Amino acid sequence: MNNKFLVGGIIVVVLIGLFVFVNNDKAEVMVDNNDQKTQETKEVVKTNVVNGHEEINHHLKEAQVTRESNSLTADFTSLGVMPLLGESGAVGYGVITDKGTDQVIVSTTHAGVLDSETQKDASDPVWHNHIVRLGEVALCGENPGVIDITFESPGDVTVKERGLVVAKVPASFSGTHSLTSQKISFAPGTDVKGVVQFNLEPKFNAENELQAVCVTHIEEIDFDVL
Repeated sequence: MNNKFLVGGIIVVVLIGLFVFVNNDKAEVMVDNNDQKTQETKEVVKTNVVNGHEEINHHLKEAQVTRESNSLTADFTSLGVMPLLGESGAVGYGVITDKGTDQVIVSTTHAGVLDSETQKDASDPVWHNHIVRLGEVALCGENPGVIDITFESPGDVTVKERGLVVAKVPASFSGTHSLTSQKISFAPGTDVKGVVQFNLEPKFNAENELQAVCVTHIEEIDFDVL
């Protein structure tokens, strides 16, 4: 009788051990699955953050230009988050006064060309200002090309989350030609006639020397003058 009880007790212990072992395995699998789901959730969040860059859109919704006696300020509002690292390529905004394309106030971002005192090097896409004269350039075909351009960045430029402000651009400015290093003067004034956005397309020769900068995809933008 005692031996039967002993054998029965051993069987019960073994069964309990097997039960605990199996359930521990299940628990470990559940933990592993939960960890995997947690990791997958983190990956989704990470992916969403990455996909958030798709919201970067420099295209303009509108612009407001404030005229002062000897300067002007343009507040550009974009449709999406402003590019800071050249995500949109070589792009810019321009304010056209009554001087037309002879003296355009622009703010641009681009890498690949060093044409501003504000850039650390040719790869720096920091936003900066110019005053430029546009005209016919053979390499640009039907698009206008840059004839004269300031190396200095007249006024200030401040990037917002959705847009930027080009402030206190003087009605007249003297500086250095970005392409020739010669002295150059502009007097765009403050009589605003239009606001545009555009792309830039640099042209290089076989030795990778800059030959021309073409202005492409020019679009007129709604604006108010305050």
